[in-house]
Amino acid sequence: MRPDLHVLARPARPERPGAGQRNQQGAHAFEHSGAGLPLIAARRAAARALLCLLALAFAPVGLPASAARSAASAPIAAVAVGVDDGDSFVARKQDGAKIRVRIAGIDAPEKSQPWAALARQRLRGLLVGREVRIKPLKTDPWGRYVAVIEVDGEDPALAMILNGLAWHFARYDRDLPPPLRPRYAQAEAQARERRAGLWQAPDPEPPWDFRKRNPR
Repeated sequence: MRPDLHVLARPARPERPGAGQRNQQGAHAFEHSGAGLPLIAARRAAARALLCLLALAFAPVGLPASAARSAASAPIAAVAVGVDDGDSFVARKQDGAKIRVRIAGIDAPEKSQPWAALARQRLRGLLVGREVRIKPLKTDPWGRYVAVIEVDGEDPALAMILNGLAWHFARYDRDLPPPLRPRYAQAEAQARERRAGLWQAPDPEPPWDFRKRNPR
């Protein structure tokens, strides 16, 4: 047999006992040493990237949160077609759909309270049959838009407060654009001073207290 063939045919030498264990210990030592840290960090970053890609792949399709907020607050042009009470009304949009609107920043007397009928009548005169610019702020538990409204550049909510037919609903000031908060508060102070509308009574009951006494 040729010497080179004899070398090729020679059986592999058995691994010495404990060699595999030493190799594993060496690998662990490498991972926990400074030399292994970049490799470990790279593997973890790759795993996080893969998880993000999978989350995006299976996420529901929809508008981004910023776009959804913009859509929710976009002004609506509609014609008022009816009034529920002194602070809410029904309007018809340009596509014919009807929406219900709760005017932000004011609270008018409830239907069984004094001045409720006059407040409703006054709001009807301000709104019905006219185009209303509605700026939604949120929706209430009854599905109505809570909104700031304008008619021909005028603020019907401010008119209701000045005429003593609604309270400034200060409890929800945080919903209002900041410039309206002091404006509504000042309007109520003026109505009180002039004893306009419901302020003719010495101590009119606010509708929120009335609702608390008479839960639905």
